[in-house]
Amino acid sequence: MGSSAPPPAGGNGDSFIPIVSADGQQVLFASMADNLVIDTNSTPLAASYPFKLNVFLRDRTNASTMLVSKNLVGVSGNGDSVPMGISTNNRYVLFESSASDLVSNDTNNASDILVRDLTAGSTVLVSVNTNGQAGNNLSRNACFTPDGRYVAFVSAATDLVENDTNDIPDIFVRDLQTGATVLVSSGAMAVNGASSSEAPEISDDGRFVAFWSTATNLVPGVETSGEIYVRDIIEGTTIWASSAAGGLLESLHQATNGICFNHALSGDGRFVGFQISSNLSSRGLVLRYDRESQLTDLIHTNAFAYGAPYEEVRTLEMTPDGRTIVFIANTNAVSPTNTSVLVWSADTGTTTIASGELSNTTAIGEWPSIDPTGRFVLFVSNPHLYLHDLQNNVTTLVNADTNGVGSDIAIGAIPSSSTNGGFIAFQAYDGALVENDNNRKYDVFLRDLIAGTTEMISERHPASASSSPNGSSTVFSVSETGRYVAFVSEANNLVSNDTNGVRDVFVRDLSNGTNILASFSTNGVSANGVSSDPTISSDGRYVAFTSSASNLLPIGANSINDVYVFDVQTGTLSLGTISTTGTASGNNESAALSISDEGRYLLFRSKASNLAPGSFTTGTENLFVRDRQSLTTVALTTAGMTEAMMTANGRHVAFIGRLPGVSSTNLYIWDNVLQTRVFTNTTAGIRGISISQDGNKVAFVSGTNLFVADRVADTIFPVGSLGLNARVDLQFSGDGQFLTYASSYPQGFNDQNDANDVYLYDFTSHTTTLVSHARNTVEAADGASDRPSISHDGRFIVYRSYASNIIPNDSNGFPDLFIYDRPNQTTTLLTAGSSNQSNNFSFAAKFSGDGRSLIFPSWASNLNSGDGNHHGNLFVFAFLYLNISSNTDSQGTTISWPAIPAQTFQIQYKDHLNQQNWVNLTGTISFEEGTASIQDPSPESASRFYRLLAN
Repeated sequence: MGSSAPPPAGGNGDSFIPIVSADGQQVLFASMADNLVIDTNSTPLAASYPFKLNVFLRDRTNASTMLVSKNLVGVSGNGDSVPMGISTNNRYVLFESSASDLVSNDTNNASDILVRDLTAGSTVLVSVNTNGQAGNNLSRNACFTPDGRYVAFVSAATDLVENDTNDIPDIFVRDLQTGATVLVSSGAMAVNGASSSEAPEISDDGRFVAFWSTATNLVPGVETSGEIYVRDIIEGTTIWASSAAGGLLESLHQATNGICFNHALSGDGRFVGFQISSNLSSRGLVLRYDRESQLTDLIHTNAFAYGAPYEEVRTLEMTPDGRTIVFIANTNAVSPTNTSVLVWSADTGTTTIASGELSNTTAIGEWPSIDPTGRFVLFVSNPHLYLHDLQNNVTTLVNADTNGVGSDIAIGAIPSSSTNGGFIAFQAYDGALVENDNNRKYDVFLRDLIAGTTEMISERHPASASSSPNGSSTVFSVSETGRYVAFVSEANNLVSNDTNGVRDVFVRDLSNGTNILASFSTNGVSANGVSSDPTISSDGRYVAFTSSASNLLPIGANSINDVYVFDVQTGTLSLGTISTTGTASGNNESAALSISDEGRYLLFRSKASNLAPGSFTTGTENLFVRDRQSLTTVALTTAGMTEAMMTANGRHVAFIGRLPGVSSTNLYIWDNVLQTRVFTNTTAGIRGISISQDGNKVAFVSGTNLFVADRVADTIFPVGSLGLNARVDLQFSGDGQFLTYASSYPQGFNDQNDANDVYLYDFTSHTTTLVSHARNTVEAADGASDRPSISHDGRFIVYRSYASNIIPNDSNGFPDLFIYDRPNQTTTLLTAGSSNQSNNFSFAAKFSGDGRSLIFPSWASNLNSGDGNHHGNLFVFAFLYLNISSNTDSQGTTISWPAIPAQTFQIQYKDHLNQQNWVNLTGTISFEEGTASIQDPSPESASRFYRLLAN
């Protein structure tokens, strides 16, 4: 079901973790989108499921995006990748990846650290063992020096250096120039078997590494856990940077067992800023250690502690010279008094509030960072992002939209800025930061504070526009000819003015290629509540649906689920669940079930007690029929119901329910014309019903057996056993000759898969056919099959299957849809995809009433060339066959066939089948209500054969 709006500006997957280069011209980020770049064939990256995270680099100088985490053949890797950093010369990119195909020597099936050389176009594995292969365990949390030479990282591998026998995660530094790896957390010993060293910070020259560790023995005599250390790689010595912290915490807060965390290292490795707290829910101290003087500065005594693992808290940052520190703390009763972003200056020994509001009465803020000069402080105050100029005492809104108003950013987003603070990257959901940001995903943006402009970084490639909507489309109903499809969608770009942000009901006109919003309010825009359960009349004019909206009609303003009917022809709404007085809607929840051929009869279920005469059990769901011609509603049950089905013409309703004064739940058939029940079956435990279109047969399940009652013959006979786990899925063909169903119990066939299979029962021959059989055998396929649907004439059965041996080379691992041709006893894969296999899940399909079209939902993105939304979509498959008829004036022949807009067709003919070549039929092809036709004015021979070419 295509979108009527322009393709979204952003990619088709979430993008986040932006990292801005020093000069602000490059932005590194992670994304699940596969349409940010195109390959050499001008097509987007191949979609995968589950969706993979890739690392991309946006070059702002030429508005191009590059895939960084590319594998050996130049496409995205087979695992997730996340960015860690970019060198100051913009040549090297540091990232972490679980993919195994980015380099040739990665065989550990674990996360690794890699560096991409953008100039050379090569990727180097950093976390290598002593033999040059990937380490024997995962590596993570890397950083590198500004020139990209030295990489510090955490690894649980034990073979990166010799004699690493402590069996805990350690800190390592890899020199990419010499190819040497050094153990930083030397001597670490586990405490209670759960220790680790984490969060490395490396000096600019690669000599010093600060890290946090819960291990002991890093410095002789240190037995406490949760300390900050600095390793001098050249000297091979480790300094206990947090040695004075515990005493200060006990002296100032009378607290013991303090944990140090949240550290930052100056560029020259001299200073270490950090925090100590007795636990993450209490206040703590902010301190700075001077490695040269071995003294500790007390910066603040009321630091705020986040409730996160210690190694993940990064709310303190220091300028490269170590003279300025930004952190989160309470203000010690200084106005403002809230938790704030504070800045400490070593030069003056003073603390300044960076996150004060205009009134300076309330301070807010989190996740701060500071530029190298110490002038600009960037911080988040949900849901906005600000930059404070300490020199001019001015705060600027960073996430300003096109109107200068703040547009919400992602909660928990950590922004990134260039060296001069002039360029700031962040992530945000759909908003007004740029034009046409409606991909319903998180995107990465960059704010140029000098120019006062915002640009989207995670922009889709111009050549990869998607025609699919920006949200999932699911539950659906199809008209007799297949022209109209009513469906539910989360998308907001199927029609204009869909601004409610919730699920709506739409009608797709496949002949005109247009979408119509059915769940619209009195002022012509979308409803203010969720709409669902669409069902369309056979002629395609009326759509019944359920909605909790209170603004669809004045009479239905109760904010509970009511049933409405939309007239596609007139564009008007009417209320189906209307009270007996005609002045109110239902007084409890209702849901639409079906609507008859021409929209007269509306079948629905409801807990309401004011829709029809009768005494209803409070809170019990009952079954109702609304005659929209006589404007009357009849309650078919008053004491509860479970299942119901109405024939297409609306005359008969089969249902399972309880009647007044009847203690048991029974099966009934109601006749809307005669206004009476014409069939009753009191067999216990009935479920899973289906009624033939003439109302004469009703199939039902009792216990584990399938029965069919024939009202004309006045018989009930068993069809087969279903098994305890059968999905049932009963459906008659249009004339009632065939019944398709699913069963987990063998029906006399070689069925050894212990799963549901699809069967077809023929009431004329009284035989059963195994539909979901393996290729070239009569045995059941090797996976579960279910959800069958049969065409009106009984020729085709479409079903879903997890099996891999119904057709050759089915190895995608997802449930597919198959079409079984009953007369020819052949099976065809419906969800073939561009590579002959779909790349995601497909779900139950339905035939149009005439059997000429199939509609089905799928998450696969390779079934149609225009599908790039990473959502579930609805697809239409039309059976292309020719109707050949002589014209009434006996002059020529008309050839017609089902047609879908945007397809092109060519009719060819032969006068004899042994004729060597097909000849194009000239003439004009006409289109009308889903049918294409062309005239062959005067065939020269007595017989002529035609074929249709479509693309």
